[in-house]
Parts: sequence; C-alpha cells; structure tokens
Amino acid sequence: MPNPAISPASVGATQYTIADSTAAVVDLMLTVPTTPSFPVVSIVYPAAAAVQVALVRGATTLALLPGPIDNNVLFANRRVIASTTPAGPDTVLTIEIRASAAPAAEAWSVRVSGLGGSVCSVEQSDNDPVALTITRVVSAPVAVLSDVSPASPVKEKANVSLTALLAAGTAMAPTVVGGPAPAVTYRWSYTGTIAIPAFPTASASQVFAFEAPGVYGDRTIQLGLEVTYSGGPIPAAFLTSVAATQPLTIQPRIQHLLLLLDRSGSMSGTRWERAKTAAQILTQAFATFRAGVNAADRVGLMVFEDESCGWRPWGAAIDARIAPVQALAAPPAAGAAACGVNFGAPGDCTPIGDGLYKAMKTLDGLGVANDPHFTIVLLTDGYENAGTVRVDPDSVVNGVAVRNFATARNDFPNVNSRLTIYAVGLGGEVQEDVLDALPLPAGAGPAGMYRQVTDVAQLTGAIAQMVSFSQAAEQVVPLAGAPQDTPIGGAPGVPASDPAPEAQQGYVRIDPKVNRLAIAVEWGNPADTLELARRDWNELAQQFSGAFQPVAATISQCTSHGYVSVDVAALFGDEDNVPATEWRIVHRSGGVAQAIASTDLLVFVDLHVSATIDFDRTRYRTGDPMIVTARLRAGSEPIHNARVRVELARPGESLGTFLATNSARFVGTMGASTAVVNSASTANSAPNTGAAAASGTVPKPRADPARGKQAMLQGILAQLGMTALPIEMPARIFEDDTNQLFDDGFHHDGDAHNGNYANRYTRTDKEGTYTWRLHITGSLPNGSPFSRVIVVSRWVGVQVDPRFTTLVWTALATAPNGMQAATIRVVPRDRFGNYLGPFRSADVGFSTSGGSFDGEMVSAPDGGYVRQLVYPANSRPEVTVTIQGRPMVRTPLAEGCLPQFMEALRSLFR
Repeated sequence: MPNPAISPASVGATQYTIADSTAAVVDLMLTVPTTPSFPVVSIVYPAAAAVQVALVRGATTLALLPGPIDNNVLFANRRVIASTTPAGPDTVLTIEIRASAAPAAEAWSVRVSGLGGSVCSVEQSDNDPVALTITRVVSAPVAVLSDVSPASPVKEKANVSLTALLAAGTAMAPTVVGGPAPAVTYRWSYTGTIAIPAFPTASASQVFAFEAPGVYGDRTIQLGLEVTYSGGPIPAAFLTSVAATQPLTIQPRIQHLLLLLDRSGSMSGTRWERAKTAAQILTQAFATFRAGVNAADRVGLMVFEDESCGWRPWGAAIDARIAPVQALAAPPAAGAAACGVNFGAPGDCTPIGDGLYKAMKTLDGLGVANDPHFTIVLLTDGYENAGTVRVDPDSVVNGVAVRNFATARNDFPNVNSRLTIYAVGLGGEVQEDVLDALPLPAGAGPAGMYRQVTDVAQLTGAIAQMVSFSQAAEQVVPLAGAPQDTPIGGAPGVPASDPAPEAQQGYVRIDPKVNRLAIAVEWGNPADTLELARRDWNELAQQFSGAFQPVAATISQCTSHGYVSVDVAALFGDEDNVPATEWRIVHRSGGVAQAIASTDLLVFVDLHVSATIDFDRTRYRTGDPMIVTARLRAGSEPIHNARVRVELARPGESLGTFLATNSARFVGTMGASTAVVNSASTANSAPNTGAAAASGTVPKPRADPARGKQAMLQGILAQLGMTALPIEMPARIFEDDTNQLFDDGFHHDGDAHNGNYANRYTRTDKEGTYTWRLHITGSLPNGSPFSRVIVVSRWVGVQVDPRFTTLVWTALATAPNGMQAATIRVVPRDRFGNYLGPFRSADVGFSTSGGSFDGEMVSAPDGGYVRQLVYPANSRPEVTVTIQGRPMVRTPLAEGCLPQFMEALRSLFR
C-alpha cells in the first residue's frame, strides 16, 4: 500500500478513518467502571475483507472475530463483550469493556489486520481533546521510493542514493495521530543476478546510498522497499508496507587503471621480479574483465624513482624516470603486450609523492568525457626520500619547500573526484599510516584498499587482488587436494580421471553464473604450458561428478608465469545457464606435469557471488574496537550457509614506542625542523670529500638511502640483531575468544541470517598494521560449494591520552633583559603506555598568549617535543598544547605552576 493515511489528522476526534492500509493499531486510555456506563469501541470494516481484530491489555491478547465474545476470564477483573452487525457492505464490531472489580483508568489497544488496503474506521464516543480516550492511531507506514539519484540508468562505480517518502506521511494525511511516534525501519532490497553487497539493509533513515557494481553491459535490477512501524503494543512486522518495485539500470563506465610501481634501489632482487610478474598479471586480468566492455577503457604501467636522491622545491622538474613502461592502452592491446614489457632495473630513490602526482597528471590527459572512473594501484617498499611532493607531512625535507600530496592532488580535480587508490606496502619498512590513508576518497570516488605484504611470495597475489577489487572480480581459493566424486559432506568416492598424478594438478571450484574466469600459474620457463578441464555441478545429485572435459583456451606464456582466461558464459550460451563448475589445471614443463604450489596459482572470477569485507571506521587509534564484517551474496540473495575463518597478523610492538625507548642506540644527528626531526639527513649518503670535493664534483648519493624515521628504525633494528618489528598471530582473535565471523544477530552483524558475518576485535593496544585474512567457505542457495580469500590491512595509530602524557617545564637561567625563558617538553603517550614517538611533529603544536617561541619545535629521538618560550618577566602567559588536532589545555606558565598544568591536562580525560 503506497499511501496509507488517517483522518482527521489531529487528536480529540470521536472517529478516525484509516485508508489504504494493511493494518492498524488504536491505543486507548479507558476508564472501566463496575456499573454503567461502560466504555464502547466500534470498528467498521468491509464485510468482504479477511479482517482480524484483537483486543490487547499488557501482554494479554484476545481475538474478537469471528465472535461473538463474552469473556470474563482472560483479563483479570474485566469482562469483554464483543459482537458484529452488518451495515450495508460493511461490518461493525462493537467492543464493550466492564469491570467486575478494581475499576480504573487503564491502557488498552485494538489491533486490526487483514485490511488489504480497505477503508476502516474506529470510534470511541467519549474521546475529546482534553480527556483523550483514543491516545494514538497508527496505520501502516507510507512506503514509496520517491527518488533515485542519479536517475536510471546509472554508471558502474557511481554512488547511488535512494530516498523514501517519510513513513509518517504528511501533516494533512498522516499515518500516526497522537503519540508517541513509533519506531520506523526502512528495509532496502533488490532482485537481480549481480551482487551488490550493501543490500539488504535496514535503518531508521529514509535515505540509503550504495555503490553501483561493475557490469559488462546494461543490467537492470528491481529496487525494493519495505517500511515497518514497531515498538510498544505494535508487534514485529504487524504494521508493514511494501513499495512498488522500481527498475534501475546499471551501465558500464569507462575505466582507466594505472599501476604505479616503485623502481627504487631497495626493490632489487626477488622483490623486483615478483613485482614485474604482478604487474603483468594485473594488466592481463584487467584485459580479461574489461574485454568488450568499453572501447575507451585504458590500462597502463608506470615506474617511479628519483636519480637525484634528494628533495627539491615545488616547481623543480619531476624526475624523468617517473614514466610509463607500458603506455595507457586499450585492454586487449595491453594484455597482449604484457609479457614483453621492459620494466628496467631498480636503481635510485623513492619519490612516492611525485609518482602519484605524475600518475594523476597522466590520467588527467585522458579527459573526462562520458565520466570515466580512474584507478591507481600503488606498490612501494619503503619510505619516500626524494622529489618535489611528499605524501607524509612529517617526512624529513631539510627545509626544502615541497608540496604535500594532500594538496597537490587537487591540481587534477577531474581525476581526484573520480579516483580510487589501492596501496600495497611491501616489507616491514613502509609508511604504513600513509598508505592506509591514501585509499580514503579525497573526492567523490569510492574508497580503495590498503594491504601490507611482509612475505614477498605473496606480492603477486596482493597486486592481483587489488585489480580484482577495482574491477568487480574476486579471488577463489584452490582446493587443497584432488576432489572426489562425492556429494559435499559425503563419504569419500573415486578420484576423478587424471591426465597426470594428482599431486601435479591444481583444482578450483567456480560459482554458477560466472561470466569470465582468469587463471595465472607462476613458473620459470616461457615454453611451459597449461591444460584446462572442467566438470559441472549436478544439482539433482548435489555433487560434482563424472569425467573432466578438456577446455580449449589460449595460453599467454610469459617468462615468469602462464595466464589463461575463459569466457565461461560462451561455453554455456549465456551466463544465466552457467552451472557451478570444477576446474582442473595442469602445468607442464617439457611435457612433464609439475606440482603447483598454492602461492603460485591465482584464480579470479567475476561477480555473481560476492564476498566483501568492511570495517566500522575508516581510521583507528589505539583502544578503538574494530568491527570486521564480511558481506556474502549470491546475486541479490544473502548467503547463509558459510563459515568465515579469520587469521590476524598484528604488531607485537608499537613503532613509536620502539623508536623512543631505543633512541639511545641510534647513531645520527637529531636537530630541529619546522615540522619534523631533521634526522640523519645525510645518513647512508656518500660524503663530499677528497678530490671530488676539491674539483667541485659532488658524488651521487648511494641509491635509495634511508633517512629520518626509516634510518632510525633500520639503525636500531641492526643494533638489536632484528630484521623487523615483531608480528603476533593470535589463535583467539575476537572478544568472544573465537577466530570466526558470525551471522547470528549477536556479533555486531545486524539481523540474523542476512548474509553479513561479523565480530568485534578489541585488542588494538599497539600502534601498527593489523592484517586480516578471511577464509570463506560454504554453499550457495543451489547447494553448490564456494570459497573466497580476502586479505586487507588496517593501520592503528596512537591515541594520545593526557593522563599518560608527561610534561616538563624548565626555567632557563639566561634570557634577554627584562625577559624570562623556559623550555616546555611534552612526551605524548596513550593509555597503554605507547609513545607517539619521534617524527610526529605534525600531530603536536604549541601556542602562547604572551611572549614568543624561540626557534622551531624540536622532535627528540625519545619521543619528546620541545619548544623554548621567551616572555616578559613577571608575566604569566597562557600556553596551549595541541596534540592530534585537539587543544588539550590552556594554562598560565610561571615557575611552580607545573603541577596545576598537569592536573588540568589530565582532568580532560577523566
């Protein structure tokens, strides 16, 4: 019923009419005596309607139809008499309530259901505005999807906003008269064969937004809206209206993707070889999932390094080595050329900011005709140490006037508002907090993802996963061993027919309605080959069975890997006819079948089945609980029968604490800077001495030197005989001592069995990267099995707590005439004792109401931040300490006031 309404629209009437509603609830305040006159309530409804009426007091309910009723047992000390009489096409139900004892004014409710949109009225002749006997009338809510923005059709990756009319109706045609207002829930859903993980959802808001999924051609879904009133005497789902469905067509959007690859000196060796393989697979996967979608799509590969190995003022030339190694090209051409890309060799320094800036400038050159979406996938393995743009405002630049990327990216507003960044940090020495922040949308583009990879063997999968995130595809988990001809969960059967020993095969199970399949196998010989075969799911027998049938496919034979894509929909005529399938992959070298390690086999499919991971916040600090949610969908249907097992790699020690508490071990210069410590600015650089200096020739610095925080970290690790900070992998992860996500309504997952699996993690007590690996297995609505693996990272920063932050004020013996001088030193820490640590000057600020600060703020190696204040003698200037953007306290500064200063500081967080 789209527009239920009640009239009149104000309290105090003796009769109310409810129109276009499925049901109604009338709340009454009746004075029930033991002698006449007794209160009477009349309900008028169409005789032909299948109406049911119930009388309710407290937790007791009495059905009044078909009647007649004369009940003096069900309600204590009350007799209920009800009967019906015909009135033309209508029926009148008259309800009289008498007291046999304990007369009182008391609350009753009448529930009317089965109206089916018919007109119904309720009357209580004693009602008036001064003494209400009808305190509230509630019909079903209004359920109308009033606005879809932007209007259909919409482009993939677009943010779509749905708006419903207010459930309460209008002032002249309300669905609630009287009070209190009931709780309202808007439930959004859709039907269709593509997965949109944001659905289904329910909230008190009449507005719902989601990101349109990737599509290959025009896809139309039917949007659904259900609105429900609840609370008090209104039973669950009793007052519910369902809106007419509304079609929404989703169209392909031009996609431009650029992989930005760190080619600095630290990427040498295995890292670089893995990175090149990953870049090639990324290009090939993009070509697979965008083939035939839009001729304007483009994909390219760009490397970045900096020969000067130093910071240069903004306006200076960006290093020419930041350049494409594969120019932006149409996906088919780029995929075909991927194996032959010359990536060059790692050599010089790490200009992350310049790399991102140049990438955005390159994408900007494509223009924004037809509203394309831009994607940058960034891979880096270290700290930035060169260029004209920095991504971290605390990077040591030695006073050079560089720009911050957060500002510089606005030079390309057309790209910035349509851009998604995916960031991969390789190794234990990356600017994790910076990479975690980069994927957050700076404009209107959808959020990206951050992933830290500490094992170089996982790099290929990480980069490939990023392109799957960006292009509506997902990674499927290969089977651990050879499958059996047996129902899922059944007894072992006979192995499928094999062209090679089982140990030399890879197997994977693919979902129904898959359109495209991509498979990559890493190897070391471009003459190697791959063989594919498949068998189908027998829905009647609920199993994969029978012999594998060979599938012909063209193999791309790169030096490092083989790649093959399959148009699965074409095999079955149409994707709607595609059953669940089981695939066998055989890798042969010189004709001999080779073992396929799980890390060497990557399998991706497009989306009918979707598994996405969400977090309840975009940024976390120590002490913040973290709710992890996996949303599982098969088209528009939630997946109920799944198990989500979680592995967590968490920091064993906070980075800031490690640096601060071991600062005495670091050998280097720690001076002052306007923003950060000027730390080891020449560390690991070739000295300018000897004949070269005498001749005026300055030797080139050693490739990719560590500076600032990275130099300090490397130095301390080396002195302690460590290669990286410790990482913990707890067996019991979540607050319920499990390592699983649940869809039961009790683990922060919303309604039970809605396909959202969640749990809450509470041990964010260390600064660092928390990497989550989700292993998802289960069965789809048709009974076929499915699996997914998703890996994402989240950075947790230090949440400074004044109660654990120390401050020292020291009067200086010397000062200009008529002035006094003092140093103010603050050491920020959180409630777990973690230090904010050095190189966080952007998070700390000092200001004063009198006098002036002498020199720049100094960030000391031990985590202290120091300023020197000069102020008129006998004055008491107010000093404000600001940490992480929050002014923590203002206090008069004078000798002896330190205890009051600290007390005021700490009182803020009590």
